[in-house]
Amino acid sequence: MIEDGIFHIVTSHPATAALIGRKCYPALGVPANTAAPYVTYQLVAGGRETHQTAQSDLREMRYQFDCVAATRTAADALAEAVKEAAAYYRGMVPTGETIRTIYMEVEMSEPDAPTDGSQRGPQRVVLDFVIWFVPA
Repeated sequence: MIEDGIFHIVTSHPATAALIGRKCYPALGVPANTAAPYVTYQLVAGGRETHQTAQSDLREMRYQFDCVAATRTAADALAEAVKEAAAYYRGMVPTGETIRTIYMEVEMSEPDAPTDGSQRGPQRVVLDFVIWFVPA
């Protein structure tokens, strides 16, 4: 599955591995009490490419990556590392998908609401990437 490929791309890059180790999760799969920093991802939209007479094996999927950290500076650094890992990635991932290209379309930041009664919650930088790939 492409999600396993995404995990590989993010966690195998030296810059992201140094910041988050293997803390890269599907958006609804973050373990309880996971300390920042970490990255989440979720499918936003996508589908198969269509020719005039048939569908292609080539897929275009848009994924949102949330780079979560305790401070804005740390969230920005994590977002830069994710961009370095993912942008224009090409090649086959261990799960067998062939990534044709990945490019970023959107970047924005938003703070999370505090969960502990403090005035400030974790900081989040949101990155939207379009991933073109051929499934395994």
